Amino acid sequence: MKKVTILFLIILTYQCIPSFNQEENRIIYIYDADSLFGITYSSNDSINSIFFKTKKSITSYSDSILIAENFKNYYLIHYQQYSLFKDTSFIRNISYLDEIRYFDKEWMKDEENLDSLWNPVNCWRCSGIYDTARIYLILPYENADSLQFMQVHRWLYQTQ
Repeated sequence: MKKVTILFLIILTYQCIPSFNQEENRIIYIYDADSLFGITYSSNDSINSIFFKTKKSITSYSDSILIAENFKNYYLIHYQQYSLFKDTSFIRNISYLDEIRYFDKEWMKDEENLDSLWNPVNCWRCSGIYDTARIYLILPYENADSLQFMQVHRWLYQTQ
C-alpha cells in the first residue's frame, strides 16, 4: 500500500508541474511580406481552401552528375469552409507586428527552420485539418497599412 501511495504522489506531482515545452502552447506567426509562398485556391462541394506553398530542392549526385531532383513541399492551408468547420481570419494594423514574435523571410530561407516547424506533421493523419497547432500566416494588404492574419494548418509533402 505504501508503494502505491508513493507512486500516486509521484504521478500527482508530475501532473502539477508546468510543461517544460511551453513553445508548443504559443501562437506561431509567419509573416510572408515577400510572397515566398505560392497561392493556390481549391474548391469543391464541401471544401473551400487556400493552399500556400513553398518548396526546397533535394538533389542527388553520383560522381558529380545530377541523378535526381526531388522537392520538399511545405504547405500552409487555410480552410474557408470544411463541412461545418471554418478557420479564423482577422485584420490588424501593421504596428501590431511590434507586439508579436514572428518568423520572416530570413527565417524561412533556412531549410532546417522549415523542417523544425513542419516535421512534427510528417504524416497524413497529423497534417492538414488535423494539425491543431495555433499558426497564423500574416499577409500584407497592397497599398494599405493593414495586415491579414489567417489561421493555417501545416502539411509536408516530399517527392520521391
